[in-house]
Amino acid sequence: MRNHRPQTAGEWANQQAIPVALGDSFGPGLTFHSLRHSLASLIQAKGVATAYAQAVMGHASGTITFDVYGSGVPVETIAQMLEGLLKP
Repeated sequence: MRNHRPQTAGEWANQQAIPVALGDSFGPGLTFHSLRHSLASLIQAKGVATAYAQAVMGHASGTITFDVYGSGVPVETIAQMLEGLLKP
């Protein structure tokens, strides 16, 4: 009998949902956890109240939600800034 550990939602997302959703654009390092950082940044950029952001992210503290996860700057903005810096 095979010892089978139940798969967590994050493992399922990393192994099945994200690769299927992204198709050919899927690459190493794109995980469910990465989405949490992006979501927190988007929530903060849209001005969502800390209490609501905490509830969505499942954190006990708004400090964790916005200081650790949310940078306040959307990922797209950071990407554009880096592209501008790195172009010859």
